[in-house]
Amino acid sequence: MTTREDHIARRLRADLEHKVRTYGRAVMWIFPADDSADPLNDTFAYTVGNAPKLPELLVIGMQDKNAKWVLNAASDALAKTLAAAGPIPPQGMALDLGGKCPVYLVPASDEAKKDMTFAATNWHGGTDYPLMQVVMPDQHGRFPWHDDCDWPYGRVRLWGPAPVAH
Repeated sequence: MTTREDHIARRLRADLEHKVRTYGRAVMWIFPADDSADPLNDTFAYTVGNAPKLPELLVIGMQDKNAKWVLNAASDALAKTLAAAGPIPPQGMALDLGGKCPVYLVPASDEAKKDMTFAATNWHGGTDYPLMQVVMPDQHGRFPWHDDCDWPYGRVRLWGPAPVAH
């Protein structure tokens, strides 16, 4: 006999398989619990199914439709960039999504794979897949690793090392 959790897990897997097959990826959005001590960093979205051609992508602090747009646009722009320029540098890279300022892709840790991108980790059968965090700039092009980065962008947790230079 199967449990309700087994049924939900099978439905989720079937939905992910359909989206990856149809669109090339699925986007999972996680919202904070009502009693979250840090709702900004407890709101996040990530891709499932980008790898192995592209890294899975994670964005923190964005609502559903905005996060989905950013992850899809970043995945598409990254595919074009990698085809033209080669692999992602180890320290990450700026990526133009057509806005005033580019976003920055930062390599994310295995801890992020375990704590944040659990459906992607399940999809890949473990943490052996590339994951990049899409870091949004403030309106002046500053990122959380800049001391003067505006709120809320300056409060977003980085799940990997901040770039030394960009």
